[in-house]
Amino acid sequence: MNVSTKVNEDRRKFILELKEEDIRAIKEEKLKPKETRHLIEKAFRDGTIKTTSTAIDKIMPPMSRLSGGRAEKKQGII
Repeated sequence: MNVSTKVNEDRRKFILELKEEDIRAIKEEKLKPKETRHLIEKAFRDGTIKTTSTAIDKIMPPMSRLSGGRAEKKQGII
């Protein structure tokens, strides 16, 4: 940092980069795009993400609850 550093602008750029990384993860994790974008927007707006509600379940791809991989997939998404 120095006197010419634009902290607010740099912070905004950094946050947008993080957001874009999250959006790219939508394809990698095979998440539902519309629902995931909404969840990301809400998380950035609120500064937190609820992991105990059904919000994560709603964005996940269809998976068997009996296979045991669903909980691991959910944790990876979180």
